[in-house]
Amino acid sequence: MNEQWIPISERVPCRDDGFVMVVVNFNEPGLPRAIRLAWREEDDGLWRTQYGRMRNHWEITHWMPTPELPDEQ
Repeated sequence: MNEQWIPISERVPCRDDGFVMVVVNFNEPGLPRAIRLAWREEDDGLWRTQYGRMRNHWEITHWMPTPELPDEQ
């Protein structure tokens, strides 16, 4: 697994990447950058989380694949 953050300027995730972790710059006073679980729709290029579509003024700066699940149950 790649454990390095991938800048959006280099590559955006494709549908096969599924859920990925993203760094979000909210561009709102008082809100620091954060990591969210999201996916990118190839049809419209919009980012979505389990809460719905991300706001237009939020900026995704980096992403990485989610880690593998543990082997034990």
